[in-house]
Amino acid sequence: MIIKNSNLRRMLVENRYVILVIIVGIILFFSIINVINNFIKEGTKPQLENTTNTNSIVNNNQANNSKPIIGSTENKNNSTTNNNLSSEKLIRDFLKYCNSHEIQNAYNLLSDECKEAVFFGNIEYFRRNYVESIFTSNKVPSIQIWLESYVTTYRVRLSEDILSTGNIKDQTNAIEDYYTIVQTEDGKQKLNINGYIARAYIKLKQGQADGIIISILKKDIFKEYEQYEIKVENKTNNTIMLDSKENVDSIYLLGSNNSKYSGFTYELDEIKTVIPKNTSKNMTIRFNKIYSNETIMRKMIFEDIILNYDDYTASINKKDYKDRVAITIEM
Repeated sequence: MIIKNSNLRRMLVENRYVILVIIVGIILFFSIINVINNFIKEGTKPQLENTTNTNSIVNNNQANNSKPIIGSTENKNNSTTNNNLSSEKLIRDFLKYCNSHEIQNAYNLLSDECKEAVFFGNIEYFRRNYVESIFTSNKVPSIQIWLESYVTTYRVRLSEDILSTGNIKDQTNAIEDYYTIVQTEDGKQKLNINGYIARAYIKLKQGQADGIIISILKKDIFKEYEQYEIKVENKTNNTIMLDSKENVDSIYLLGSNNSKYSGFTYELDEIKTVIPKNTSKNMTIRFNKIYSNETIMRKMIFEDIILNYDDYTASINKKDYKDRVAITIEM
């Protein structure tokens, strides 16, 4: 193209270096944006972290040094690959609904157990405490297999979408959650989220002593702990107390590696652990057992059951009270 206007031509010649710098700057800017978004999509390697069940915010620099519990999905057979693709599609569909705040559609993809154990069967609780809490802006996911056992758990990192926020600083932190794929009885895939892994129903596991029977009804497995629902039957003529709380680890699980996993007895109010004569009571106890595919729970042990609550409360020095019993449940 020939520029006939001499003034314009002279201006372009005199400012050719400035124009060149502007062009190069524009090219570099779009290149940086592309690199950052690719980095977000690729994500980082997963890590087993000691956090609570709530979603955590992690720093990208920390995540770069983390390692997966299992290897990548490469070199797996076609059936496994297809299952993984189907699972990832389910996760991405769920996140799409969360990003657009389609609450009912997102909630429908959760398992019934997850709805009950995590969100108390309340869609409004799910909306307020998950979708509206996390998806305050559009989130870009990074999805990786974290652990494969009888179910597959994915590590999901949610970062801000730089193209929608325009804020590069938002990429230094990400919200992290763990999603598990489970199958319903009719063969459909559903999601367990918020660090919830799965539910296991226990087939008639119980222990008894001195007219007291303790049965394990079910357990909910979370990434950071295991939660058991038990039934305590008091067939005696005295009011009993399940635990005196004089020791912090008198209720615990014993694993196949002989390790003890203490119950969170501080969460149990005294009124919950007191069972009147000839009655029964259901209660839930959490145990400090991080999810893995290595350790199997063998026993649940109650070491400090008070056989006469009235006498115990009347004792001046309760540690000298002798009428106690221990119950072990073989699992």
